[in-house]
Amino acid sequence: MTTVITQSIITTLSITSKTSATTETTDTLITTVDAATNTLTTTTTTMSITSQASTPNEATYTSTTTVINETLTSTTSSAVIYLSTTTMSTTTDKNTYSCQDNSYIGTYCNVSSDACAMSQPCENAATCIPNNTLSLGYYCQCQSDYEGYNCQYDNRVCMESTCWHNGTCISVNSTVVSSTYGKNFKCECIQGYDGVYCELSVDLCGNITCENEGICQTVELVWKCLCVNSKFYYGDFCQFKTSTLVIKEILSKSFASIAIGAIATTCAFVIVMDVLKYVFHIDPVETERDNYRKRREEQRRARQPIKNNQWKLALRFQYVS
Repeated sequence: MTTVITQSIITTLSITSKTSATTETTDTLITTVDAATNTLTTTTTTMSITSQASTPNEATYTSTTTVINETLTSTTSSAVIYLSTTTMSTTTDKNTYSCQDNSYIGTYCNVSSDACAMSQPCENAATCIPNNTLSLGYYCQCQSDYEGYNCQYDNRVCMESTCWHNGTCISVNSTVVSSTYGKNFKCECIQGYDGVYCELSVDLCGNITCENEGICQTVELVWKCLCVNSKFYYGDFCQFKTSTLVIKEILSKSFASIAIGAIATTCAFVIVMDVLKYVFHIDPVETERDNYRKRREEQRRARQPIKNNQWKLALRFQYVS
């Protein structure tokens, strides 16, 4: 029957780069008692790791094993000792060591293990502050109106989507203006829009009157009067006349004046003649009228045929022998 008694020692491999050589040693002791042969076997293993500052990526590993055999008796304290020593020296592969400074990781210990530098967890322009006493190893210092462990919740009164149609959101301290989620704001809308969020399109032509049958239309958020006949009218309200229309109106007025004058003269002549005839019993055209009648009568008679009962001329011829 064999009994094994083992003393375990935690083995730590650590390589540091300093100006002088660094050596770390680990001892392991194993004791074995064989009751059948009354033999005590003690095995001691010493491991030494040495690195130089000039070659920080290389280390020398040395292992020494010593075995001592003792014969146990109850009558004597003498012992037969057999020593065997084995020494082995090797050079470890490059880049197979651990970083002494826990704040850096990576093959060459050149990558920061700081949670802020590795994952950049803070959102919305928050400041990440490392703190190894916390479970996540950091905390976020949020900007104003942001909340959450990573400042992921946006509680701003005015956000990019608060006011529509390029409206400007202004935070105010007033209960008169519109309120959303208990936080007050005001949207300053551009021309053509109105409402709490600038969501309503305003009829810009509501108070605009276009002259000369012009039509008001909204073009690119600006009202404009479209003149029906641009040949004759122009202007913001179609209120101005073109030179073509002015000349046409002048000519029309001239012809109208001439016509009115002619009609007025004729009417006046008729009235004067009636007054002379029926009021003063003077007929200025009586002589002319009588002469006209006579001429008509003569013309009528001249056109009448000769009647059958008129005397006809008879010619008699007498022959004389």
